[in-house]
Amino acid sequence: MSPIFWCLLTLCLVHNPPFVSGFDGCGEITDYACGDQCGYYCVCGDGPDKLMTDPGNGEWCCQDQGYSCSAAVDADSPVYCDNATVIPFTKSCNGRCNFHMNDTYRNDNSRSHYPCSDGVQCVLEEDLCQGAPLCQDQSDVSTCTSKDWLGASCPFPDDFSRCNKTRHGQCIQNDKLKDNSYDCLDRSDEEPYLKKTESPVDWVSLKNCTDIKQSPGIFCNGSSYHGGDCIPYYEWCKGEQSYKCNNDISTNNEVICSNFTFWIHQTCELFDSFYDSLIQGTRCNGTNSGECIFPDYEGLEDVSRQCLDKSDQKHIQSKNCPDMVYNKKLHLHCENDCYRACKDGEESCLVEGHEKCEACLDPTNCRGSCTTPGPSCKSCTNQDYFKCSEFCIHPFLLCDGHPHCADGLDEELDSCDEEYRKRKIIQREATYECQSITHPELYTLAVACDGKPECFQEEDERRCLQHLISPYLFVIGILALAMTSIFVHWIIQNLAFTRNTMPQESFEEFDLKDLFLYSLITGEQDEESKEDLANVFRQSHAQPSYGLEINVSMIGLQSLNIHRNQRIELNKKYYAMELAVHNGNVAEAMVCIKKNINWKTCGQIYEDLVPGLRNRYTPEKVKDWIDTFTATSLGSWIVYIVWRIARVASIYFDFVKDILLFVTMVRLLGGPAALMRYPENFSGQVVFILIASIFTPLISSGILHAIKSPFLILGFQQQMAEKANPMKKWKRKIVQFSIVCCSFLNPVMLQNVLENEKRNMTLLIKSALTSKNEMKVIKEMSVFCKEIKRRLIEFRKGEFAMEIIFQLATQMSMLMLNDTLTATTSGLETIFKQDTQSDVAGAQAILILSIIGSFLSAVSTSIKIKKLEKDDFLSTTGKIITGMRSLMTTLLRVWCLVFFFTPYLGLLNILAHWKGEQIPFRTSPSQEFYFMVDGKVETIPFKVLNRVDNSTTPPSLPHYSLYTQIDLASAYKVILCLLLVQMIVTHGAKYFTSKSYKQSCFFEKFVHLTECLNIPSIHSDWDCEGGNVDQHRQRWRQVWREMVAMEIITWLANIILVLPILVTGIYVRERHFLTALSVGSFDEEIEAFNLVTLLMWVLPLSVTVVALLDLALFHLYNTNYHPWKLILVDDKSGRKEKNEDINLEASQANHALDSKII
Repeated sequence: MSPIFWCLLTLCLVHNPPFVSGFDGCGEITDYACGDQCGYYCVCGDGPDKLMTDPGNGEWCCQDQGYSCSAAVDADSPVYCDNATVIPFTKSCNGRCNFHMNDTYRNDNSRSHYPCSDGVQCVLEEDLCQGAPLCQDQSDVSTCTSKDWLGASCPFPDDFSRCNKTRHGQCIQNDKLKDNSYDCLDRSDEEPYLKKTESPVDWVSLKNCTDIKQSPGIFCNGSSYHGGDCIPYYEWCKGEQSYKCNNDISTNNEVICSNFTFWIHQTCELFDSFYDSLIQGTRCNGTNSGECIFPDYEGLEDVSRQCLDKSDQKHIQSKNCPDMVYNKKLHLHCENDCYRACKDGEESCLVEGHEKCEACLDPTNCRGSCTTPGPSCKSCTNQDYFKCSEFCIHPFLLCDGHPHCADGLDEELDSCDEEYRKRKIIQREATYECQSITHPELYTLAVACDGKPECFQEEDERRCLQHLISPYLFVIGILALAMTSIFVHWIIQNLAFTRNTMPQESFEEFDLKDLFLYSLITGEQDEESKEDLANVFRQSHAQPSYGLEINVSMIGLQSLNIHRNQRIELNKKYYAMELAVHNGNVAEAMVCIKKNINWKTCGQIYEDLVPGLRNRYTPEKVKDWIDTFTATSLGSWIVYIVWRIARVASIYFDFVKDILLFVTMVRLLGGPAALMRYPENFSGQVVFILIASIFTPLISSGILHAIKSPFLILGFQQQMAEKANPMKKWKRKIVQFSIVCCSFLNPVMLQNVLENEKRNMTLLIKSALTSKNEMKVIKEMSVFCKEIKRRLIEFRKGEFAMEIIFQLATQMSMLMLNDTLTATTSGLETIFKQDTQSDVAGAQAILILSIIGSFLSAVSTSIKIKKLEKDDFLSTTGKIITGMRSLMTTLLRVWCLVFFFTPYLGLLNILAHWKGEQIPFRTSPSQEFYFMVDGKVETIPFKVLNRVDNSTTPPSLPHYSLYTQIDLASAYKVILCLLLVQMIVTHGAKYFTSKSYKQSCFFEKFVHLTECLNIPSIHSDWDCEGGNVDQHRQRWRQVWREMVAMEIITWLANIILVLPILVTGIYVRERHFLTALSVGSFDEEIEAFNLVTLLMWVLPLSVTVVALLDLALFHLYNTNYHPWKLILVDDKSGRKEKNEDINLEASQANHALDSKII
């Protein structure tokens, strides 16, 4: 090797010396420092001050500066330091302290002392970094976070471990690792962010074994137990000496010791070498079931005689307790515990004040069950003890989750419910009653589907997904409701008071060509009529009967069995003549068409004039095939059947799904009784929200239907009969009551009536009714169908505003709750958890698809509402804009609702700092906590870091309301108040901006206000009433003002909904700055801090941007894509239409008309 290599190696060893086994830097485990020498014996000083130092008396020998001690001649000879003085370790010797970081066992006899910066004071290393400074100059505070400690052993390396996050200078005992209390001030000894389904214990690694003494035990890899990696049963859960394993668990681990189901399969045996046999002990059967006791053990092993959980303290009633007289011959097994109880020479004596001896003589503490404890007292006379049929048990055993009475009387669920929750034997959200997982003979309460089995045979978790919704139930439910609606509708229509006022003999057969306006438009008029076509049309237009005739004519024209192109030309011709009558004023022409013609027919006319996206991009061959297929009787029948089924399915799909989900949840929560008993539980609240969102829109639309038009459901004939001859009041009340009771069937029954009446109206038109009376019938049937559509619109609006929005928010919250680590509540999570073990998609995937489907349903529902309002007169672009508005506003409102509850549910791990506080610190040695900031020592009260209330039993952990300011229950009240205030403010705004709202009835106002809670909407569009062009434009301006007011109110409501995030963010940031500077932060806390900081500005900005964008889309729709947008065209600007295509079509039609006239 080269000299350079040896020089570099020497430098490395100097700066990074190897760790050695020894004390005081001596390198040998038998030597201690004596001045500047090492040896086992040390003679310090000379003359009268000469002393032989003791390694364990807290003192060491310090030689005078400039002098050296004499080395020991051999291992048995002392080191002599003549010019030296014995000083305490707390004082430095020539500016140095007895501190050697690289000595593994440097703290033998607590000799290792860390040097303070003043060069004078030395402090005990094992007391370093406990939160308070030990050095008077506080210089030891800075060393706590020094990385120089990394890799260094602790003062007692076999029994201590070093904290490894930020305070590397602190060491804690091994049995305090993962014991649910912070012993490291940087909190690195605990894992607060484990999921509920995760355990801090690797149960698979805890296998049976036999130790070197042949005693059975549990394997503990890398244990600190002196007998090896197999720790015998009697050493587990004793509460005294504990041993650590490599996986950071100890033999006193609370999770292990309390697991009854693990220990019930383990024996309690100890191998006695004297008798060369196994001695059988007794396993405790309470909350510390990992402990074994040996009340009569006579050997030398340190075993437990009493259960720490007091499960051995069961006594036969009225029995004399032990007399507490120790007899050396009779009580051989107590010799080690009672050897000091009697005076020398006494064979027996009354034991008083010797705890170990008393425990050996009375291991079950029988005297504690006496009214007046003492020798030979009567057992079970203490009224605090619980009496079984023949026994009495210690009060601590009552309601501890383990049966101690033969009949289980001490663990009756009804009487122990509150105590179970207080002692955290069951969760506070538990409602599902089942057999206990540990004691099947007992009944307990569990939280169903939370990923944590608590019931016998995992009943509360088993097949949660499979218990949900079956596709077969979907189909059966929808078919059952469809058949029920048809049956109920048949019964209602065949009631005794149902009347027919339209005798069939009044319908006359005639030729549709006899209808003058029809023949005029189609060109099938005689030669005389062709001479002055324009004048003829103008004269007909001025007749009072024009409205009836043109409506029937145009409806009949659309139903003619002619080619599509021919129909288009005829519709263009009609529009040209209508435009010519109004001297080219598009707005007036559109008002006239809107007034006289069925809107659905108007939609077809407008589509023929200006083809929309669908007509423009659909190939002609496809159009021809569709026309040919639907023209046949079979094709029309197939289309009709498919359309009816689709309508029924679209109405009841969500309803059936929600009902099945509701029934499943109620069953999993323990039935209706459990819901009523624990209404405050989160799972129950989810169910209440679900059922409210299902039935509120149904019942509200049913009540409105019963009030405004109860006879719609009976059909057009009954409606006309009611107008002509009003029904008796009591019969009317019966009909109204039936409609409310059958609210869930009303949508389909109304849809059936609508389809039937539309079909009847088509048949009437095809039968070519030409009399004025029959035209009026068709007109009234059209109005009747329009009224049915209004009722369906009310149902759809209620479903959209209440059911879809709130259910989406609930589903998304549950989905997020399953993945959060900081949940403040629990229940039903695994219903929405992905099933990775099965080949089919998990519930989480199903829920995600359901959420996506719900958003799409929101879009389709809003489009359906708009189509119903416009009687299918809605362009494709108008549908797209309507869908965009719906999707955007729905997303925003749902997310605002989710973010409102995010802090109170702990979603998105936003309460990571609170979760970190759910493990308390142990008592601090000081009232102040010291830490370094920018090279300066800062202090804060330790109670600010450790906000546990120790005045209660058990101690109360910090509540999440420290961050959110209110709890979940209060949040429900707040949002209800917010919604109520929003309704009141919305009512005031609409009262002054909407004339139609002002004139509506109270219940109709209430229903509309509920619709406006989530989505900004207007009461009625500007095209809903008649009037001239100016009146339409005036109503448009009123609608615009109403919409602006609604956007402002909704914006304010959404801003308020995200305020909890802002409030929580303030306290999260405050806590984060505190912990980051003092004890350090978990990674989860850093992520929560970054997330909440981002949300605090992104959410208000998003709410504002979406509100402005929604208002812009509303204006764009009304001015460019509204069905009657041409009414808003300003004639003064040269009568330029906004749509150039329709101008072109009108010009061509006018040219054709002029040519014909000429």
